[in-house]
Amino acid sequence: MTLGSLFDGSGTCPLAATICGITPVWASEIEPFPVAVTTKRFPNMKHLGDLTKINGAEIEPVDIITFGSPCQDLSIAGKRAGLNGNRSSLFFHAIRIVKEMREKTNGKYPRYAVYENVLGAFSSNSGDDFREVLRQFCQICDPSADVPRPDNGKWLHDGCIMGESYSVAWRVLDAQYWGVAARRRRLYAVLDLTGGGSAPKVLFERESLQQHFEPLEQTREASATHPAECSTGNDSLVGLGCGVRVAFDNHPQDARYTQLDKVCPTLTARYGTGGNNVPIVTEQLSSYTLQIRAGCEGGGKGALIQVEKSATLSTVQTQTLFTPTTPADKTNPYEKLPPWIVRRLTPQECAMLQGFPPDWAADVPHTDSAEYKMWGNGMALPCMLYIMEGLAAELSKGAEDGTSS
Repeated sequence: MTLGSLFDGSGTCPLAATICGITPVWASEIEPFPVAVTTKRFPNMKHLGDLTKINGAEIEPVDIITFGSPCQDLSIAGKRAGLNGNRSSLFFHAIRIVKEMREKTNGKYPRYAVYENVLGAFSSNSGDDFREVLRQFCQICDPSADVPRPDNGKWLHDGCIMGESYSVAWRVLDAQYWGVAARRRRLYAVLDLTGGGSAPKVLFERESLQQHFEPLEQTREASATHPAECSTGNDSLVGLGCGVRVAFDNHPQDARYTQLDKVCPTLTARYGTGGNNVPIVTEQLSSYTLQIRAGCEGGGKGALIQVEKSATLSTVQTQTLFTPTTPADKTNPYEKLPPWIVRRLTPQECAMLQGFPPDWAADVPHTDSAEYKMWGNGMALPCMLYIMEGLAAELSKGAEDGTSS
C-alpha cells in the first residue's frame, strides 16, 4: 500500500499513512521549511517540488493520492475568488495528475484520492465551486458525468455519490471531537476509483479508536465562571508546563478577545505574520519547591527547583515552597500576585493541537513564524488518521480478494 501527498505541508498524510502501514512514496510542497521538516522525518520519501510541473504519467504510481489545495480563495475569511482564484485553482492540477496517472496505468492507479479543504468550499460562488469539485471527481472515471445542484441550493455537510465505476463521499470533521483541544472544522472527501463503492464505508460506516463524540467537557459558561476548573480533556493545551489553561481568540482587526471553551481557536497561517495574531492563553501557575544543596566543603550541587513535586524529604527541612495564591484582599495589589499569567500560544503547542508531537520540527533550524505558518496551513492528524485507517482496511481487503496490487 502506497501514498503520494500533494500540498504536503507538515506531513500529516505521510504520518497518518505510516501509522496505518501505508508507505509514503512521494510528496509535493513548495514551502522550504515544511519540506525540510518532512525530509528529516521521512528520509525515504521523494520530494517532487512544484505540482504544476509534475506529470502524473512520469512519477511512481501509488494507491492513494491526497491533496488539500490552498483554501484562501474559498475561505469566507478571504476574497472568495473561488476555484478560479490564483491559489485555489491549483485543485485542477491535482485532478490532472490523477488523470495522467490513471491513463498511464490503464486505470489501475491511484485507487483512491482524498481531498481536504475549508467549509467555505460549500458556499463559494453560491455552491457552484463544490459542485465543480464533485464533477471533476466523477469525471475521472466517467467523462460524461454531471452533478446537479441541491434542490435548495445548499450543500449538506455530508453526502455521497455512487457511480458504476466510482464513488465519492464527503463529510465535515471537527478536530475537537477527535482527541485534540482545538476547533478545526474541515471538509474531507474520499474518491474510490476501484468501482467497489467503498468511499462511504471509509467515511461513515465504521468506528475508530481515534474518535471522541463528546467535545472537551465543560461549557463556555462554565469556563467564564470557573476558569480554574477548565483544563483540557487530553492535556493538548497543557503542553509544555503544568496547571490549567484557558484560550482566548484574538481578533487583531478590532482588538476583541473572545474567551473560548477548553479548545483552541482554529489555527491559521496568519500566526506566522506576527505575535499579535497568535491566540492568548491564560495559564495557572504551578507550585515550585526550592532546595539549596550545600554538598561537601568547597561547593555543592546548587539549587534544585522542581515543579509540583517535592525533593526527597529528610529529617531536616531544607525546602522552600513557592505557591501562587489569589489575593485575600483584592483591593491590595501588593499582597500577593494572582495565580495566572497571560502569554501567546507557542509553536510547540500548535503542533500538539494538530495532533503532532511537540518536537516534530525541533531538529530543523527555523523561526517561530515559519512553524506557526506550517501548523496554520496544516491538517489535523487524528482526522486524517481516521480516514487512513479506513483506506488501509479497504486496500487490505482488496489484496485478500485479489483485486488490489
